[in-house]
Amino acid sequence: MLLAASTNRCYSYPVLSKHLFDCLDSIRDILSSRPRCLAFDIDGTISEIAPTPQQAFVTAACRNSLRALVPYFDVVAAVSGRSADDARAMIAVDGLIYIGNHGLEEWAGGSVLSRPDAEFYKSRIEEVLHELARRSQIAGVLIENKGVTASIHYRRATQPKVARAAILQAIQEVKAAKTLEVFEGKMVVELRPQVKGAKGSALRRLVEFYKLASVIYLGDDVTDVDAFIMLQKLRAARGLSTLAIAVLGFETPPQVLDHAEVTLDGVSEVERFLVWLAKEAAGKDTPTI
Repeated sequence: MLLAASTNRCYSYPVLSKHLFDCLDSIRDILSSRPRCLAFDIDGTISEIAPTPQQAFVTAACRNSLRALVPYFDVVAAVSGRSADDARAMIAVDGLIYIGNHGLEEWAGGSVLSRPDAEFYKSRIEEVLHELARRSQIAGVLIENKGVTASIHYRRATQPKVARAAILQAIQEVKAAKTLEVFEGKMVVELRPQVKGAKGSALRRLVEFYKLASVIYLGDDVTDVDAFIMLQKLRAARGLSTLAIAVLGFETPPQVLDHAEVTLDGVSEVERFLVWLAKEAAGKDTPTI
C-alpha cells in the first residue's frame, strides 16, 4: 500500500483515509489549490539513513521525479539539517530552493545566505567542537561542523547509548556550549544558535513570500515535527491546504507519528509517491515556467 493513515491518535482536523484511492483523491484536492509547494527533508526521506552523512545519497528515482515536478509546482524546496550547500550538492536538481541548517540558511543566486543572527555563532560552535574533540575520545563518534550549526553523530559507536550520554555530558562541561541550544535526532546530538528559527519557520517564510495556497511536506525525524505543527497552524489561521507526511523507518520517533496525517513506509514508498505525483501533475496541468 502506498499511503496509510496514522492511527495512533484522534485529530481535530481532517485525516486522510487508510485506503489508497481515497488518499490520492484527497491529495488531488490539495494540488488544486495554487500557488502550491512541495517541501521535504533529505536524510531518511529521499535518502536512506547512512552510517555517515557523506555516505548518504539521493536515489535516482527521487531525483528524476523532483526534476519532473519542478515545472508543475510553484515552489519545490529541500528543507534540511544539512548545510544548504551540502543539500544542493546532494540533490543536484536545478529549480529547487535549498534551505539548510534547519532554516538558518538558504542557497540562492549562486551563494549561501545565512541569517545574520546565526552567523554570530560560527566561531562559538567551532570553539565548542574543538573542546568536545579534546574531551571526548569515543570510537565511532563523528563531529560535523556545518557552520551555523553542528552535529555529533554516534551511529557507528559500538555502544550508542553510552556514546550519547558521554556526548551530552561533555557538552554540559564546556562553558561556551551554554550559549547554544542542544537538540537530538536519530543517533545525533545537534548544537544550534540560540535564535528563533527552525523548519516550521522556514515553511512559514515560503508561504508568506510566495503567497502559497497549499503545501505538502515530507519528513522523518524530530526536526520535521516543527514543520508538521506549522502546517497545522497555517491551515487553521489562513485556510491553507496542507498535508504532513511522515516517512517511517525503524528509528522513527513517536512524536513524528503524533503530528503526521499520513505515512509512507520508507524511502522506497517516497519514490513511488513522487512518481505518482509527477504523473498526476503532468497529466492535468500546464508547466509553471
